[in-house]
Amino acid sequence: MSYVSTDHSAAGDPLVPEDVWVQCTGFCGPTTEWPHFLTGCTSRSGQGSGETDRTAPRTETITWGAPFEGGQSLRLTNIQNQVVGTETGCPASHPVEVQVSGTLADDQQYEGCPVTATICTNGSDFILKPGTLFVIHKALGSSGDPNPPT
Repeated sequence: MSYVSTDHSAAGDPLVPEDVWVQCTGFCGPTTEWPHFLTGCTSRSGQGSGETDRTAPRTETITWGAPFEGGQSLRLTNIQNQVVGTETGCPASHPVEVQVSGTLADDQQYEGCPVTATICTNGSDFILKPGTLFVIHKALGSSGDPNPPT
C-alpha cells in the first residue's frame, strides 16, 4: 500500500510532480456504462476523488468531489483507446492492457492539457493497471510549467 504524505511544508515538495496537475491511483468502472470512478487523487491543492461521465462520443466530463479541485468539472475530449495486448502485467481477471488518452477542452482550467491512463480490462469492466496512474499532465507552456516553450 502506498500513500502520499500531506506534510510537505518542511521539504517544500509539492504533492504531485512539477509536470502534473492531478494524478489518481484508482480508475475503474464498467466498459459501456458510466460513471467511471477516480480515487486516490492528488493535486497541489490536496487529495480527493471524482468520476467521469460520457457526454458525447469520445468526450467525457470529469467531476471532482468537493472540496477537491473546488468540485469543478472538466471536459475531456478526443478520447482514444489503443489496445496494447495481453501478457503485459495486467492481472488475470483483467488480462487486456489498453492505453487511454485525451485532451482537456479549451475555455476551462487546464485547457489543452493531456490526460493519460493505462487500464486493464476483461471486456465488461476495467481497472487502472497496477503500478500506474491516471494523470492530467501540464501542457507545454501552461501556467506554472517548469519547461515553457522557448
